[in-house]
Amino acid sequence: MRWLFLAILLLTGPPGLMSEELPQTPGSMDKVLTHMAKCAKTLAKGHKELRRDAQKIDFGAEWLCEALRENDPVEYRLQLTIDGYLLDQAQANPKDAAAIMKSVADDVDLKARDCWRFGHGRRVPVEIRTIKGGVEDSGWEVHYRWLPPNNLPVQVAEMLFPNPSSPANCDLPVGMYEIHIEKRDASGTTVKSSAVVIPVGLESKGAWKIQIP
Repeated sequence: MRWLFLAILLLTGPPGLMSEELPQTPGSMDKVLTHMAKCAKTLAKGHKELRRDAQKIDFGAEWLCEALRENDPVEYRLQLTIDGYLLDQAQANPKDAAAIMKSVADDVDLKARDCWRFGHGRRVPVEIRTIKGGVEDSGWEVHYRWLPPNNLPVQVAEMLFPNPSSPANCDLPVGMYEIHIEKRDASGTTVKSSAVVIPVGLESKGAWKIQIP
């Protein structure tokens, strides 16, 4: 189990919302992954700086295409569908292509390597414990969002773990996630932590302890 050290802040601003332009339902995995590989090769033509990410996308998409099934978790398939949508955006907006391709390549590579190790379409058990003064500090809500598009001007909707800490548990598709915690204090004011990025995948489960200052 790994430790996370987050600053606690006053809650300000609304949570991120899913852009209405992003796909809301998963596409056919064969078509999505084949299209992703084709887009990556097209984007890399004449651009040496994009070739490494294009190769990651091509290899990962080919591996997943052979392994994934249409009855695999909806969230997992939707994330890959959004990856494909983002590559379309990279073709339409060449100035953003490098950032988009890196985001998609990292996600597809992580999913493909986890698929090779554990099997396709996996949901990973994630456990978050909140600790204060060496003991469990319960009642914190754990908020998360899938990161890709990473550092891009669209955000995927923020979600909640189904139960508060501690521990808070949720099964998440393989990917990179941004998480923070929130709780009402004795005065009724909602406080939240700073956000931290966690990788989900390549291990049988993910477990983190958050140190409350």
